Order: sequence, then structure tokens, then C-alpha cells
Amino acid sequence: MCQGIYPILLPQGSIVGIDTVRINTNLGLVPNPAQGQVKVEADCAIRGVDLVDLMGHNCLSRTFSGKGQSVTLDVGSLPRGYYTVRVNTLHGILIGKLLLE
Repeated sequence: MCQGIYPILLPQGSIVGIDTVRINTNLGLVPNPAQGQVKVEADCAIRGVDLVDLMGHNCLSRTFSGKGQSVTLDVGSLPRGYYTVRVNTLHGILIGKLLLE
């Protein structure tokens, strides 16, 4: 099993939700693992970010103006563990993994 962060762009407006996958889109989660704050960086404008725990619960949801390519999230109140990060951009959705310590 390969470890690491593998961003995937899921285009919006497709019939089944996924019709192409773009792997060359960059998603940065810094630092990772994180404790108090995490910076989310993408190569296109960010409209929203969701953090989902391993049970599928949406633990954090933020919306943005869609003008910036990086946002900082306060994750200090969330429990330690692994989270899926869903980043809604102007060009689709990026998925990453985040460890909170």
C-alpha cells in the first residue's frame, strides 16, 4: 500500500458525479499531521472545505469567496484522528487526508 496524499479532481456537473479524474491538480495540507491550524492550498480558487471523520460525519465545513488559493482552518477543537479533506474549487473537488494529533 502506498502512503501519501493523492489529490483527485472530481468535476462538477457530471451525470454520475465522476466522469474524469485529474491527478495533476495540487492539494497541500500544511502541516500534516496538524494540531491547532492547518493551511489548505490548491492550484485554483477555493470555494469551500469540509473535514469528514472516519465514521463519515462532517466535522468542519467552511465556505469562502472563491478568490484565494489558500485558506487556514482552526482544527484545534477537533478530536485527534484521521480526516478526509474535501476541497470545493472553481474547477471541481479535491480530496486529501489529514491527521490531527
